[in-house]
Amino acid sequence: NNILFNVIPKDFEKQMRYLKKKKYNVIKLKELVEKIIKKEEIKPKTIALTFDDGFRDNFENALPILKRYKYHATVFLATSFIGNKMPNSSGDPLDVMNWDEVKEMEKCDLIDFAFHSHTHPGKISEISLDDFKKEIEVSKKIMFDNLKNPSMIFAYPRGSFNSEQIEFLKSSGFIAGLDAKDGLTDFDNDLFLLKRNFIYSKGGFAQFKGKLGTSVVLFNFMKSLYVWNKK
Repeated sequence: NNILFNVIPKDFEKQMRYLKKKKYNVIKLKELVEKIIKKEEIKPKTIALTFDDGFRDNFENALPILKRYKYHATVFLATSFIGNKMPNSSGDPLDVMNWDEVKEMEKCDLIDFAFHSHTHPGKISEISLDDFKKEIEVSKKIMFDNLKNPSMIFAYPRGSFNSEQIEFLKSSGFIAGLDAKDGLTDFDNDLFLLKRNFIYSKGGFAQFKGKLGTSVVLFNFMKSLYVWNKK
C-alpha cells in the first residue's frame, strides 16, 4: 500500500529482532526524559520507541511483537478518535484503538500512553491559544479519567507548534515535547523540542539501520546545505 508511516508487521519484527541482536537498550521515553532532566548517565545505544495516534494495529500487530522482545514503547493518543476512525498520513481512515484495548496495553507495563491533543488539528500552530488550551485540557481530563498514569509528554501533531503553546505546556505540568524532525537526543537538547527518527514504510531496512546512528545527523546536515521544498 501507499501508507507513508505504516510499517508492516513482518518488517517491524525484523527491526525489533535487529535491536535485540545488536544489544540496543530500549527504554521508556519517560525514563529517557527523566535521565536527561537529572543528567543521569544514558547507556550507549539507548533508544525509545514511539507510536503516534493509537491506531488499532498498535494493539493487534505491534503489541505481540513488543511483548516477545520485552520492549517498552510510548503511544501518543489523540483522544477524540479513541474507538473511532482517524485518517492516516495518506488520508485513509483507519481504526483507532478503543479504551478497552488501550487499558489492556497499559496493564502489560511495557506501554506508556502520552498526549497528542484532542482533535489532532492540521496545523496546530495556527489555532488560537484558547483553542490550544482547550485541546490540552480536554485531552488531559479524558486521559486521566481512563488511564492510571499517563506520561506528561506531548507529541506535536505533524510537528506543528508555536512558542506560546510550548510555554502553556510547561505551565501545565508537561515535562517534554516531541518535534517531528529527525535527529539524535542528548543532554543539550531543549526538552520541548526533542527530535525523533520516523521510520517510513517504503524506506527499507537500510533506512531503519541508518536512523539508529550518526548517519541521520550527517543526512540532516546535508539537507541544511540545500533549499528543500516541502510538499
